[in-house]
Amino acid sequence: MYEIETEDILRAQNGSEEAMSKIIQNNSGLIWSIVNRFTNRGYTKEDIYQIGCIRTNKGNKKV
Repeated sequence: MYEIETEDILRAQNGSEEAMSKIIQNNSGLIWSIVNRFTNRGYTKEDIYQIGCIRTNKGNKKV
């Protein structure tokens, strides 16, 4: 299980959009749970979800 995820992370770091999309889909439940914690703070749920996806995307790229 972890080997597949590690391979996806490495491919995403090397620029694979397919791997990045798969990572975001696999972590969408986590992103939505965080979204629910930050509702009613001046942003819509969709905006917070987009921010979470962007941060997930940036977190998986090589520095």
